[in-house]
Amino acid sequence: MSELTNIEARLKIAIKQSGQSRYQREEPDSESIRGLAEARDELRRIVESQAENHRAWDLLSLAEECLLAFRSAKRCLQTKCDLLDKVSKKDRKRLALLEVAIQEAENESERDDPDSIPNQREHGLDW
Repeated sequence: MSELTNIEARLKIAIKQSGQSRYQREEPDSESIRGLAEARDELRRIVESQAENHRAWDLLSLAEECLLAFRSAKRCLQTKCDLLDKVSKKDRKRLALLEVAIQEAENESERDDPDSIPNQREHGLDW
């Protein structure tokens, strides 16, 4: 079994433990975070030494996505697509879903940030 195949198998186990669905990424189960992070770290090491390995980029994208690092996941998936000089229908869908997840995360962080109230001056809130 190759190193990448071994990492992929462990990543799939961690994803299953995470309780996440393919199209609804939420905070992974705490028990799965270690396995996801270990797989991500090993995949990062592989792409550093094998930058042309599109399969490693794809798996790294998946690990990043499961850890809710949507920007990194999108960058990794785009790198994979660039290496292949084509984008499959499945990858186009994942890229679009990652972009939506990025936007939703940004919108959520803006709602949670009390300093991001729109039109503060207009409402007399310019301290």
